[in-house]
Amino acid sequence: MNKRPNSLRWLCALVLIACTTPARVSAKPRTQKHRTVVVISLDGFPAYALEDPRLPIPTLRKLAREGAVASSMRPVNPTVTWPNHTAIVTGVAPSDHHVLYNGLLVRGDGGVKPSIEPWRDKEEMVHAQTVYDAAYAAGLTTAQVDWVAIYKAKTITWQFPELPDPNGGIERELISAGTVTPEQLRTFEASSQAWQDEIWTAAAEDILEKHKPNLLTSTVR
Repeated sequence: MNKRPNSLRWLCALVLIACTTPARVSAKPRTQKHRTVVVISLDGFPAYALEDPRLPIPTLRKLAREGAVASSMRPVNPTVTWPNHTAIVTGVAPSDHHVLYNGLLVRGDGGVKPSIEPWRDKEEMVHAQTVYDAAYAAGLTTAQVDWVAIYKAKTITWQFPELPDPNGGIERELISAGTVTPEQLRTFEASSQAWQDEIWTAAAEDILEKHKPNLLTSTVR
């Protein structure tokens, strides 16, 4: 699940979508509780592909036109998924946010080979304020679908994680709607990538339509 491209030529395409009407400029910033911002990361998607007319991605191009998009991004070092995604939401380099791998490096005792453990709590891994931390502190609601280094984050209001839990709130909503079954969620990691993306998309739609968070971060593969 976490073996993702780490070459410099593979850059995440990032789309920011600000929904509802723009706020009027004022001298003093105000919390805009009526607005929704969606951050979508296409993990492992080469940025140059956005300019390839042969690639049939009309929805992505429409989102880019109507939101804000960069033609490319400069990855941080190390150029792997978790350090770069954490840099996106913190605005600082791995030397500051401390996420250096696709998980937490755990050193074994007695010369045992170190291991990388992805399912560690966000508070243990990320040592810098994130944009969803700041939004939550400002009284806004937050959500995430398949974001990384975010497990058990205390400042996320609604979530559908990379490995969903059939007992989770959003998971139960999708089960009730007939979108997915508890057994499919229990075997989620063994499913095809295409099907997982369909369920992550359905989860994001469910959160946006039913809960209307002020901020949603989501990763697709």
